[in-house]
Amino acid sequence: FLNESGDDPFEASGEFLVVNTFQEGGKPDRAGDGVFDRVWNEIRNTVLFWHPTNTVVVQVAPTIEKETLEGQPPPFAEIDQEGQVVSVVMIRDLGSRRLPAALTTIGSLIIFLALCWMMHTRDMELRRRLADWDPATARA
Repeated sequence: FLNESGDDPFEASGEFLVVNTFQEGGKPDRAGDGVFDRVWNEIRNTVLFWHPTNTVVVQVAPTIEKETLEGQPPPFAEIDQEGQVVSVVMIRDLGSRRLPAALTTIGSLIIFLALCWMMHTRDMELRRRLADWDPATARA
């Protein structure tokens, strides 16, 4: 992982163990496990035009370095009780990435419905004029 100062406390993934994790935010949880709750949760998450910020904190502790013996399985990692626990804060904030697509969809729908209404009124006017039309008055 990276930090702002540039000095990483761990060089390899085998040098630490995850002690604890915490999560705050993100998409809302389902109210229950029923079919209605599942459907409602899916609809609600689809209609959200913005992504809620999701913050995760992972606490890692350094491990005691052990020597591996030849022909033996690698030893289990043990947490160094004197080592400092490091907290890694990860923030996932996608913001309003869905908003431009949603606005394009809604705008296109409005234009489509307006054009459908215009075609409908044009057809109604054509039917009215054809019903009132007298072929005897037509010029040859």
